[in-house]
Amino acid sequence: MKKLLGWMLALIVLVVLFVVIVAATLPAATAYRYVEPKLQPLRLQGIEGNLWGGRAAQASVYALPLGELRWTLEPGAALALHARGEAALVGRDLNAMTQFDASREHVSLRQIDARIPASVLAPALDIPSLVLLGDLNLKLDSAEVHNGLINAAEGMLVWRNAGVSGAAEARFSDVTVSFSSPRAGVIEGIVRDGGGSLAAEGRILIERERFNAEITLGVRGEDPQLAEALLYVGQRTPDGRSLLRVDGTLRRLF
Repeated sequence: MKKLLGWMLALIVLVVLFVVIVAATLPAATAYRYVEPKLQPLRLQGIEGNLWGGRAAQASVYALPLGELRWTLEPGAALALHARGEAALVGRDLNAMTQFDASREHVSLRQIDARIPASVLAPALDIPSLVLLGDLNLKLDSAEVHNGLINAAEGMLVWRNAGVSGAAEARFSDVTVSFSSPRAGVIEGIVRDGGGSLAAEGRILIERERFNAEITLGVRGEDPQLAEALLYVGQRTPDGRSLLRVDGTLRRLF
């Protein structure tokens, strides 16, 4: 009996070793063909490398090109039906990196660091007269995505070298949004200015697929250029400030 158990254990070890060796050498392009339908709306093109370390020359979501994607996976996590590792995106408008732990329905992200032009916010803010200048730097300690929707986030978004151009032009200090999750499925962002000529305060609320924001903007001190720019933003309030309201729906990521 002991000898039989020994042979069975040896067989199990060999099978596991075989699976690990096959997975380690499996071309990433081959693996992608099997899982592509489950990854929609994510699409990868120009795939190189293997399952544990590779790159895609172009990654896109909802047909929006993001840039080159590179990844590394921990082989041990696959035995528990998880994908754990690191990923980085390098594109014309987006540079991002994160650590992740993903299962079929849930993705945990850690140490997220992303930079994108502030101009990408234009469609959501719907301010056709102005072009947003500067960059958005997103640094999150953690974020959770469940069933394709963001479920929690802790960290900060900073609008650096902030300004607007177009019908009016103005530059102002950084604007920050501090994110926290008071409960699962809810993310709250508190908007604050950096103490310069732009006075900004407000709140962003994300609940599952819905989001809304109310941000009050005003001029601190004398800044005629900024005062003119704010005439094109939101609605005027009785005290002369501008109230920016944004409501929308988030798309599922998978």
